[in-house]
Amino acid sequence: MAAPGGIENRAGPEARARAAPAPGFVPAPAAPKGLGTTFGERRESRITSRQFERATPKPAAVLVIRYEQREGLRALGIDVDGLSQRETASPFPAETGFAKPPPGWKG
Repeated sequence: MAAPGGIENRAGPEARARAAPAPGFVPAPAAPKGLGTTFGERRESRITSRQFERATPKPAAVLVIRYEQREGLRALGIDVDGLSQRETASPFPAETGFAKPPPGWKG
């Protein structure tokens, strides 16, 4: 029997039965659309640009950022439900602008 495109399918009925999905198999739902846009779709994205001057011709570091929907992160094994924002840190305390010296320090 010739398959679409002129390729002959030589598998017999037993091979086709073995390749069939198991009883009760439910295919995964299609991934929800939302991270990208399709042709003709309109989205509003407000941006601003900043000019900068490099200190050196080569970058000191290169950072790659990937973004993914919640479902995609969970599929990658990333726990998105257990993440919480830390509320206790104060990297720039208002009192002095500097870190407090250790107890007993004489400066």
